[in-house]
Amino acid sequence: GWPACGECDILEMGHADGIASGNQTKLFNGAVHYGPDAAHHHQQVGVGQTEYSLQDGEFHHFYAVWTPESICMYVDTDPKPYFVLDIRKNAVDGPDSTGNYFHKPAFLLFNLAVGGDFTGIHDPAAVTALSAGEGSEASMLVDYVRIYAPADMADNNE
Repeated sequence: GWPACGECDILEMGHADGIASGNQTKLFNGAVHYGPDAAHHHQQVGVGQTEYSLQDGEFHHFYAVWTPESICMYVDTDPKPYFVLDIRKNAVDGPDSTGNYFHKPAFLLFNLAVGGDFTGIHDPAAVTALSAGEGSEASMLVDYVRIYAPADMADNNE
């Protein structure tokens, strides 16, 4: 069950800070959620910002490099990750260590938030990501998702 299953949000758009500053097309984040149960939910977030709009009608590359030591998230050709998570197994960290959750399959998400806590919009009438009119919708077009494993890790659960 969630969050023990591990959740890795490679992209989350629509953050309240971006909406408040007028940078919602340039501000985004990556996040992970983990923990033994919902009452002991942990999350870590990395915020990124581009100089250009990510909602320009073009496809952009969001990717994660996930090794036994870390998960690093990047956008387009920026060599600097917008999110880095240390997932080394370390007994000192105890049962809430990220290493206990991210050395097994996890859910990968790409999220276009239009309401709720993440956006700070709790009134459906205040959602601006939707076109005017009932039944309108927002969309995130994903061209492809690829997952690669280095040859030396292909048969390893790490």
